[in-house]
Amino acid sequence: SISESAKNKNVSLFNHFNHTILLKNKKLIHSYIYFGKSNNTQNVNIKSPLLNTLFSQLENDLINYNYSNKSTVYGNRHTTNFKIGKLKLNTSLSFENLKEVKKNILTNSNNTTTDSLQNHLVFKTNKYSLSSNLEYKISNKIEFYGDLSFNYLNTTINQNLDNNIFINPKIGLRLKNLKVGQLSFQYSRDYNSLNSNNFFNNYQLSNYQSFKKGTQ
Repeated sequence: SISESAKNKNVSLFNHFNHTILLKNKKLIHSYIYFGKSNNTQNVNIKSPLLNTLFSQLENDLINYNYSNKSTVYGNRHTTNFKIGKLKLNTSLSFENLKEVKKNILTNSNNTTTDSLQNHLVFKTNKYSLSSNLEYKISNKIEFYGDLSFNYLNTTINQNLDNNIFINPKIGLRLKNLKVGQLSFQYSRDYNSLNSNNFFNNYQLSNYQSFKKGTQ
């Protein structure tokens, strides 16, 4: 017989701001600024004969499992768009800062914690991006396009610093208004960071039921 009493609390706030300035005909600047904050917590009281045996306590004693995840993100992106004759040129500059603090704590009836069954993770990352793409209309049926992006990623996990630079080029030729539709020939290389920060080995207790750390 296993019983659990869980209390969950999730609070989040996000704000997005967009602003566009038209400099003159076919020339504009667009700015996007955002901010977000969230706080997710879980507190569980567990009565489990198996866990009580593991922690050498009485059969009806309680074990407390406490989890919290606090994150803050803010950033901005500024884009300029120009059209000069047959040439379209877009340039974008962006920055993002993310901080996430995760805690997992398991406490027995004597208010004692086990180091191997808890964690305190502080994850911080700063991302700087610069990209530029162009399109040039050679004729009504032929269009040339290219893109070059530069990304710099600065990541800190519990005081361990890691820096990465990603350069992604793309070049292509597009054939339009053909009897068969449209054809394009493109070459590109794409390097980027993982979209999730949950892929680091052995950094977090998955849950109190498995007692396994990290993810694969």
